[in-house]
Amino acid sequence: GRVVLAVDDVTQTKVAVKYLDRRLDGDETFLSRFRLAARRLAQIEDPNLVDFYDFVEEPRGGAAIVMEWVDGVTLRRVVDAQGPTGPLAALSLLGGVLVGLAAAHAKDVVHGSLRPANVLVDTEGNGRLVDLALAPPGSEAQGGPLYAAPELWEGAPATPASDIYAATAIFFECLTGRPPFSGRSQSALAKAHREAPIPADDVPGPLRDLILTGLAKKPSERPASAADFLGAVEEAAVAAYGPAWE
Repeated sequence: GRVVLAVDDVTQTKVAVKYLDRRLDGDETFLSRFRLAARRLAQIEDPNLVDFYDFVEEPRGGAAIVMEWVDGVTLRRVVDAQGPTGPLAALSLLGGVLVGLAAAHAKDVVHGSLRPANVLVDTEGNGRLVDLALAPPGSEAQGGPLYAAPELWEGAPATPASDIYAATAIFFECLTGRPPFSGRSQSALAKAHREAPIPADDVPGPLRDLILTGLAKKPSERPASAADFLGAVEEAAVAAYGPAWE
């Protein structure tokens, strides 16, 4: 979609408006699913999610999302500009992403195509999630192929477990400056996600268990929830860097 900055006529506050790609107009499966997700997203208030205000559909076709404007940049831009963030910043970002995912999952909203481009880093350094539930069904792996869980490549629907996988892949990139798996083609990348060994040795020793569990090939072997994983992240951070790590 195309995103523009606008001003709310009533409150006079800045908002972001995302006009969805017109190719989605005829995708009734996507639209019906997103209408439900939009109602749920509008009920969530969480500091690690970009506030969702409204989903507007025009009678003649076309749709737009009205959401909070965030003063910041994407995590994609941060990593491209500076490379690895260092372990403390990476842990803090992962924690923020997991807090946001936990709030969304509690309302039965799955992100589906989580990647650094839809994690916004605000001026306080907080990671905030945007573009939840925007991947049309069946396209989740193609939406964020470097971060897509093995089961998405096999056509399974996105779940909280696949969001946890993507969050861990982003964490790995923050630590190392590159995604955990690569491939010259979609099929090669899919094979790497499904079969390649998890490159846990590339990250600091105290954080390797987080990578191994978060990037587990089978969804059942990953943390049971984003909230559970957040607890493990906090324990690992305190054990490695002390109680004042954050």
